[in-house]
Amino acid sequence: MDIDAVQVDIHAVPIRAGRVRYSLHASFRESGDLVLEGFDRSASVQATFETDQYEYAYVVNADQIMDVCAALGTDRGTLLEGIRDHLAPHGYTASSVWKAWLIAHGIPYELIVQR
Repeated sequence: MDIDAVQVDIHAVPIRAGRVRYSLHASFRESGDLVLEGFDRSASVQATFETDQYEYAYVVNADQIMDVCAALGTDRGTLLEGIRDHLAPHGYTASSVWKAWLIAHGIPYELIVQR
């Protein structure tokens, strides 16, 4: 999934265990938008969606970044690390945790899905 050129990228949640291959990447677009991209290439994806990969992205507009920082207790310079610290313990459910977190904090986002 090509969302735009990325300035900064951090591998937030990598999981490879048995038949599970899942990862999340947090990054900033050149526009300043925050992007959390998910890649799921697990066997269950083939069974559920009849494709071998499922990609999606949560996009938070640049004008909402300070709200994300405030809610995570970080600043823009350490935001990606803060996201990783918040999501990594959740493993495979990190994407759902991120969505629930955004909703709970009233932070608007766009969800882009590609199969």
